[in-house]
Amino acid sequence: MPTLRASLRTVLFERLLATRALLLFPFMVAFSMTFLASSHASSVAETFVDPKGTSASCVGIPTAVTKCVQLMTQAGIIPEEDLGSTGLSLQNTGKDDGTVVKIAPGSAGDIAGLHIGDRITAVNGVPTQLTPGMIAEEMTFGERGQSIKLTVHRAGANLDVTLVRDPKSAPPGPTVKGFLYSLHPIVNWKGQFIPCLGAGPAGPAAVAYCESHFSGDGYIKVANYGSTGLKLDTASATNAKILSVDANSGAAKAGLQPGDEIVAVNGQPLQISLGQQIKEVLYGKAGAQFHLTVLSGGAEKAVQLTLTPGPKSK
Repeated sequence: MPTLRASLRTVLFERLLATRALLLFPFMVAFSMTFLASSHASSVAETFVDPKGTSASCVGIPTAVTKCVQLMTQAGIIPEEDLGSTGLSLQNTGKDDGTVVKIAPGSAGDIAGLHIGDRITAVNGVPTQLTPGMIAEEMTFGERGQSIKLTVHRAGANLDVTLVRDPKSAPPGPTVKGFLYSLHPIVNWKGQFIPCLGAGPAGPAAVAYCESHFSGDGYIKVANYGSTGLKLDTASATNAKILSVDANSGAAKAGLQPGDEIVAVNGQPLQISLGQQIKEVLYGKAGAQFHLTVLSGGAEKAVQLTLTPGPKSK
Protein backbone atom coordinates (compact mmCIF):
# COMPACT_ATOMS: atom_id res chain seq x y z
CA MET A 1 0.00 0.00 0.00
CA PRO A 2 2.75 2.55 0.80
CA THR A 3 4.27 1.93 -2.61
CA LEU A 4 0.89 2.35 -4.35
CA ARG A 5 0.18 5.58 -2.45
CA ALA A 6 3.63 6.90 -3.30
CA SER A 7 3.05 6.08 -6.96
CA LEU A 8 -0.32 7.84 -6.94
CA ARG A 9 1.22 10.90 -5.28
CA THR A 10 3.95 10.95 -7.95
CA VAL A 11 1.44 10.73 -10.80
CA LEU A 12 -0.72 13.48 -9.29
CA PHE A 13 2.31 15.69 -8.71
CA GLU A 14 3.50 15.21 -12.31
CA ARG A 15 0.03 16.06 -13.64
CA LEU A 16 -0.04 19.18 -11.47
CA LEU A 17 3.33 20.29 -12.82
CA ALA A 18 2.18 19.67 -16.39
CA THR A 19 -0.97 21.73 -15.79
CA ARG A 20 1.02 24.59 -14.31
CA ALA A 21 3.47 24.44 -17.18
CA LEU A 22 0.62 24.78 -19.65
CA LEU A 23 -0.68 27.76 -17.73
CA LEU A 24 2.78 29.34 -17.49
CA PHE A 25 3.81 28.95 -21.11
CA PRO A 26 1.33 31.44 -22.62
CA PHE A 27 2.37 33.97 -19.99
CA MET A 28 6.03 33.49 -20.88
CA VAL A 29 5.26 34.02 -24.56
CA ALA A 30 3.31 37.16 -23.71
CA PHE A 31 6.13 38.36 -21.48
CA SER A 32 8.54 38.75 -24.35
CA MET A 33 10.11 42.07 -25.16
CA THR A 34 11.94 42.83 -28.35
CA PHE A 35 14.20 45.73 -29.14
CA LEU A 36 13.24 46.56 -32.73
CA ALA A 37 13.91 49.25 -35.31
CA SER A 38 11.45 52.07 -35.65
CA SER A 39 10.07 50.55 -38.86
CA HIS A 40 7.84 48.32 -36.69
CA ALA A 41 5.74 51.36 -35.89
CA SER A 42 2.55 49.45 -35.10
CA SER A 43 4.08 47.86 -32.00
CA VAL A 44 6.44 50.63 -30.90
CA ALA A 45 6.01 51.84 -27.32
CA GLU A 46 8.99 54.22 -27.06
CA THR A 47 11.65 55.13 -29.60
CA PHE A 48 15.08 56.35 -28.48
CA VAL A 49 17.82 58.11 -30.46
CA ASP A 50 21.53 58.00 -29.58
CA PRO A 51 24.00 60.89 -30.12
CA LYS A 52 24.94 59.63 -33.59
CA GLY A 53 21.30 59.62 -34.69
CA THR A 54 20.67 55.87 -34.59
CA SER A 55 17.20 55.01 -33.33
CA ALA A 56 15.66 51.88 -31.82
CA SER A 57 12.51 51.15 -29.89
CA CYS A 58 11.43 49.49 -26.67
CA VAL A 59 8.62 47.08 -27.64
CA GLY A 60 6.54 44.61 -25.66
CA ILE A 61 4.18 44.34 -22.71
CA PRO A 62 4.02 47.31 -20.30
CA THR A 63 6.31 45.92 -17.59
CA ALA A 64 9.07 45.05 -20.07
CA VAL A 65 8.78 48.36 -21.91
CA THR A 66 8.86 50.29 -18.62
CA LYS A 67 12.10 48.56 -17.63
CA CYS A 68 13.62 49.18 -21.06
CA VAL A 69 12.67 52.87 -20.95
CA GLN A 70 14.09 53.21 -17.44
CA LEU A 71 17.46 51.73 -18.45
CA MET A 72 17.73 53.77 -21.64
CA THR A 73 16.96 56.96 -19.73
CA GLN A 74 19.54 56.14 -17.06
CA ALA A 75 22.09 55.61 -19.84
CA GLY A 76 21.42 59.12 -21.13
CA ILE A 77 19.72 58.04 -24.37
CA ILE A 78 16.90 60.43 -25.27
CA PRO A 79 13.36 59.51 -26.36
CA GLU A 80 12.66 60.63 -29.91
CA GLU A 81 9.68 62.70 -28.81
CA ASP A 82 11.88 64.69 -26.39
CA LEU A 83 14.88 65.11 -28.69
CA GLY A 84 15.94 68.67 -29.35
CA SER A 85 17.15 70.08 -32.67
CA THR A 86 19.67 72.75 -33.65
CA GLY A 87 18.21 73.16 -37.14
CA LEU A 88 21.80 73.32 -38.44
CA SER A 89 23.35 71.40 -41.31
CA LEU A 90 27.14 71.16 -41.04
CA GLN A 91 29.82 70.30 -43.59
CA ASN A 92 31.28 66.90 -42.65
CA THR A 93 34.38 66.70 -44.87
CA GLY A 94 37.09 68.74 -46.52
CA LYS A 95 38.57 72.10 -45.64
CA ASP A 96 35.16 73.45 -44.58
CA ASP A 97 34.49 70.52 -42.23
CA GLY A 98 32.39 71.78 -39.32
CA THR A 99 31.12 74.87 -41.12
CA VAL A 100 27.40 75.74 -41.06
CA VAL A 101 26.01 75.20 -44.56
CA LYS A 102 22.26 75.44 -43.90
CA ILE A 103 19.97 76.84 -41.20
CA ALA A 104 16.29 75.90 -40.96
CA PRO A 105 14.04 78.96 -40.63
CA GLY A 106 12.72 79.40 -37.09
CA SER A 107 15.12 76.77 -35.74
CA ALA A 108 17.39 77.01 -32.70
CA GLY A 109 20.31 78.07 -34.89
CA ASP A 110 18.22 80.72 -36.60
CA ILE A 111 16.93 82.12 -33.31
CA ALA A 112 20.48 82.21 -31.92
CA GLY A 113 21.63 84.35 -34.84
CA LEU A 114 23.99 81.89 -36.49
CA HIS A 115 24.88 82.38 -40.17
CA ILE A 116 25.92 80.17 -43.05
CA GLY A 117 29.71 79.97 -43.02
CA ASP A 118 29.98 80.16 -39.22
CA ARG A 119 32.17 77.59 -37.48
CA ILE A 120 31.45 76.39 -33.94
CA THR A 121 34.83 76.11 -32.21
CA ALA A 122 33.74 75.34 -28.64
CA VAL A 123 30.65 74.19 -26.75
CA ASN A 124 30.31 75.09 -23.06
CA GLY A 125 33.97 76.08 -23.07
CA VAL A 126 35.22 72.76 -24.48
CA PRO A 127 36.83 72.78 -27.94
CA THR A 128 34.80 70.90 -30.54
CA GLN A 129 37.92 69.57 -32.23
CA LEU A 130 39.16 66.41 -30.51
CA THR A 131 42.87 66.23 -29.81
CA PRO A 132 45.00 63.68 -31.74
CA GLY A 133 45.25 61.59 -28.56
CA MET A 134 41.46 61.47 -28.19
CA ILE A 135 41.06 60.48 -31.83
CA ALA A 136 43.68 57.76 -31.41
CA GLU A 137 41.84 56.43 -28.34
CA GLU A 138 38.61 56.20 -30.32
CA MET A 139 40.26 54.59 -33.33
CA THR A 140 42.16 51.99 -31.26
CA PHE A 141 39.13 51.05 -29.12
CA GLY A 142 37.65 47.62 -29.76
CA GLU A 143 37.24 44.00 -28.80
CA ARG A 144 39.80 41.79 -27.13
CA GLY A 145 41.70 39.38 -29.37
CA GLN A 146 41.49 41.62 -32.44
CA SER A 147 44.62 42.80 -34.24
CA ILE A 148 45.20 46.45 -35.11
CA LYS A 149 48.05 48.07 -37.04
CA LEU A 150 49.51 51.29 -35.71
CA THR A 151 51.83 53.60 -37.59
CA VAL A 152 54.03 55.39 -35.07
CA HIS A 153 56.63 58.11 -35.45
CA ARG A 154 59.90 57.30 -33.67
CA ALA A 155 63.34 58.86 -34.03
CA GLY A 156 62.41 60.76 -37.17
CA ALA A 157 60.89 57.80 -39.02
CA ASN A 158 57.53 56.03 -39.26
CA LEU A 159 57.20 52.45 -38.09
CA ASP A 160 54.29 50.02 -38.61
CA VAL A 161 53.44 47.87 -35.60
CA THR A 162 50.70 45.25 -35.22
CA LEU A 163 49.30 44.43 -31.79
CA VAL A 164 46.48 42.31 -30.38
CA ARG A 165 44.11 43.82 -27.82
CA ASP A 166 44.20 42.20 -24.40
CA PRO A 167 41.17 41.27 -22.25
CA LYS A 168 40.17 43.99 -19.81
CA SER A 169 37.25 44.56 -17.45
CA ALA A 170 34.80 47.11 -18.78
CA PRO A 171 33.76 50.05 -16.61
CA PRO A 172 30.70 49.40 -14.40
CA GLY A 173 27.52 49.49 -16.43
CA PRO A 174 23.74 49.23 -15.98
CA THR A 175 22.21 46.33 -14.07
CA VAL A 176 18.71 44.92 -13.77
CA LYS A 177 16.92 42.71 -11.24
CA GLY A 178 14.55 39.93 -12.17
CA PHE A 179 15.19 36.46 -13.57
CA LEU A 180 12.94 37.11 -16.58
CA TYR A 181 15.17 39.92 -17.86
CA SER A 182 18.30 39.43 -19.93
CA LEU A 183 20.59 42.48 -19.91
CA HIS A 184 23.76 42.66 -22.01
CA PRO A 185 25.11 46.24 -22.08
CA ILE A 186 27.30 47.46 -24.91
CA VAL A 187 29.85 50.25 -24.44
CA ASN A 188 31.79 52.76 -26.56
CA TRP A 189 35.25 54.31 -26.19
CA LYS A 190 33.89 57.08 -23.95
CA GLY A 191 32.45 54.56 -21.48
CA GLN A 192 28.87 55.31 -22.55
CA PHE A 193 26.43 52.40 -22.50
CA ILE A 194 23.45 51.13 -24.46
CA PRO A 195 21.49 48.69 -22.23
CA CYS A 196 20.52 45.86 -24.59
CA LEU A 197 17.57 44.29 -22.78
CA GLY A 198 15.42 41.27 -23.52
CA ALA A 199 12.75 39.40 -21.60
CA GLY A 200 11.13 36.00 -21.93
CA PRO A 201 11.65 33.64 -24.89
CA ALA A 202 12.35 36.49 -27.34
CA GLY A 203 15.00 37.96 -25.04
CA PRO A 204 18.12 36.56 -26.78
CA ALA A 205 16.91 37.72 -30.21
CA ALA A 206 16.15 41.18 -28.81
CA VAL A 207 19.64 41.47 -27.30
CA ALA A 208 21.32 40.25 -30.49
CA TYR A 209 19.42 42.80 -32.56
CA CYS A 210 20.37 45.63 -30.21
CA GLU A 211 24.05 44.66 -30.21
CA SER A 212 24.13 44.53 -34.00
CA HIS A 213 22.06 47.68 -34.48
CA PHE A 214 24.40 49.94 -32.50
CA SER A 215 27.71 48.31 -33.47
CA GLY A 216 28.12 50.83 -36.31
CA ASP A 217 28.19 53.62 -33.70
CA GLY A 218 31.32 52.17 -32.11
CA TYR A 219 29.70 50.08 -29.37
CA ILE A 220 31.07 46.66 -28.42
CA LYS A 221 29.85 43.93 -26.07
CA VAL A 222 30.97 44.46 -22.48
CA ALA A 223 32.03 40.80 -22.36
CA ASN A 224 34.43 41.42 -25.27
CA TYR A 225 36.00 44.60 -23.85
CA GLY A 226 39.64 44.91 -24.87
CA SER A 227 42.68 47.08 -24.22
CA THR A 228 45.77 48.04 -26.20
CA GLY A 229 47.71 48.58 -22.98
CA LEU A 230 48.56 52.13 -24.00
CA LYS A 231 48.13 55.38 -22.09
CA LEU A 232 48.01 58.31 -24.49
CA ASP A 233 48.46 62.04 -24.09
CA THR A 234 44.92 63.29 -24.73
CA ALA A 235 45.68 66.91 -23.80
CA SER A 236 48.19 67.77 -26.52
CA ALA A 237 46.76 69.58 -29.53
CA THR A 238 49.69 68.56 -31.75
CA ASN A 239 50.25 64.80 -31.48
CA ALA A 240 49.08 61.48 -29.99
CA LYS A 241 52.10 60.61 -27.89
CA ILE A 242 52.31 57.36 -25.93
CA LEU A 243 52.86 58.19 -22.25
CA SER A 244 53.16 54.63 -20.91
CA VAL A 245 52.84 50.99 -21.97
CA ASP A 246 51.40 48.33 -19.66
CA ALA A 247 53.86 45.53 -18.92
CA ASN A 248 53.12 42.26 -20.79
CA SER A 249 50.35 43.95 -22.79
CA GLY A 250 49.80 43.53 -26.51
CA ALA A 251 51.44 46.92 -27.04
CA ALA A 252 54.51 45.93 -25.01
CA LYS A 253 54.85 42.64 -26.90
CA ALA A 254 54.62 44.59 -30.18
CA GLY A 255 57.57 46.75 -29.12
CA LEU A 256 55.75 50.07 -28.60
CA GLN A 257 57.51 52.53 -26.30
CA PRO A 258 56.72 55.68 -24.33
CA GLY A 259 57.45 58.66 -26.54
CA ASP A 260 56.22 56.99 -29.74
CA GLU A 261 53.66 59.14 -31.58
CA ILE A 262 50.68 57.41 -33.22
CA VAL A 263 50.05 58.90 -36.67
CA ALA A 264 47.69 56.30 -38.19
CA VAL A 265 45.48 53.36 -37.17
CA ASN A 266 44.92 50.53 -39.66
CA GLY A 267 46.28 52.79 -42.38
CA GLN A 268 43.90 55.66 -41.58
CA PRO A 269 45.29 59.02 -40.38
CA LEU A 270 44.05 60.48 -37.10
CA GLN A 271 41.10 62.36 -38.50
CA ILE A 272 37.39 62.47 -37.71
CA SER A 273 34.54 64.54 -39.05
CA LEU A 274 34.33 67.80 -37.09
CA GLY A 275 30.78 68.32 -38.37
CA GLN A 276 29.71 64.94 -36.99
CA GLN A 277 31.53 65.62 -33.72
CA ILE A 278 29.69 68.94 -33.24
CA LYS A 279 26.37 67.23 -33.96
CA GLU A 280 27.06 64.68 -31.22
CA VAL A 281 28.10 67.37 -28.73
CA LEU A 282 24.87 69.32 -29.36
CA TYR A 283 22.78 66.28 -28.41
CA GLY A 284 20.07 66.97 -25.85
CA LYS A 285 16.39 67.38 -25.08
CA ALA A 286 14.32 70.25 -26.41
CA GLY A 287 15.01 73.22 -24.17
CA ALA A 288 18.61 72.24 -23.42
CA GLN A 289 20.99 75.22 -23.58
CA PHE A 290 24.52 75.32 -24.94
CA HIS A 291 27.03 78.17 -24.79
CA LEU A 292 28.84 78.30 -28.12
CA THR A 293 32.04 79.95 -29.24
CA VAL A 294 31.57 80.73 -32.93
CA LEU A 295 34.05 81.93 -35.53
CA SER A 296 32.01 84.25 -37.74
CA GLY A 297 33.44 86.56 -40.40
CA GLY A 298 36.94 86.14 -39.01
CA ALA A 299 35.98 87.09 -35.46
CA GLU A 300 34.89 85.02 -32.45
CA LYS A 301 31.56 85.60 -30.78
CA ALA A 302 29.62 84.01 -27.94
CA VAL A 303 26.22 82.52 -28.76
CA GLN A 304 23.61 80.87 -26.57
CA LEU A 305 21.78 78.07 -28.36
CA THR A 306 18.55 76.59 -26.98
CA LEU A 307 17.41 73.40 -28.67
CA THR A 308 13.93 73.46 -30.18
CA PRO A 309 11.65 70.40 -30.55
CA GLY A 310 12.77 68.20 -33.40
CA PRO A 311 10.59 66.92 -36.24
CA LYS A 312 8.38 64.03 -35.14
CA SER A 313 8.28 60.73 -37.03
CA LYS A 314 4.95 59.81 -38.57
